[in-house]
Amino acid sequence: MNILTTTFTMPNSDVILQAKFEEIKMTLKYDANGGVRAPESKTAKSNSRIQLSIQKPVKTGYTFLGWSLRKDATAPTYEAGAEYLLRENVTLYAVWEENVEYYTLTYEIDGVEQTTGEFEPKTKVRGEKIQIPNVKPEKEGFSFLGWALEATSKNVIYLPGEIYEKDANTTLYSVFLDVSAP
Repeated sequence: MNILTTTFTMPNSDVILQAKFEEIKMTLKYDANGGVRAPESKTAKSNSRIQLSIQKPVKTGYTFLGWSLRKDATAPTYEAGAEYLLRENVTLYAVWEENVEYYTLTYEIDGVEQTTGEFEPKTKVRGEKIQIPNVKPEKEGFSFLGWALEATSKNVIYLPGEIYEKDANTTLYSVFLDVSAP
């Protein structure tokens, strides 16, 4: 708070002194913290209650959780649209949570989706690698060749023990060669 003091000599007549007050204004800034489209700053009288913007910033691969006074926060202190007591100039930082994407690799052997054992469905996170079981399904009179990406395909894409790294829900279909005919 700034206080102005002045000394002067009083005249022989009445003097009227007037105080001049200026409102103290504070500014709330938003920082998208690695994202884009942060709301515009907001200025208001000191010690006034303001509503935080309902506009949410965006960041590819992340979900906006709210706002914090700390840039490195992992949990928000304030939600978009919440009430805030503006006592000083402040910056609120966006708090983000990474979107984790899961994918499922399933196996279909001879037209039957496998749900247990070596060939039960496997779940992976984006970027993770899965080893295809290093065992061969058995079918009497047939030799297992490998795995195809389409049910009717005979084009083997994966062999037992190979690494699967595709980021997509996928079904691998068994490919058998009939060895019973002469």
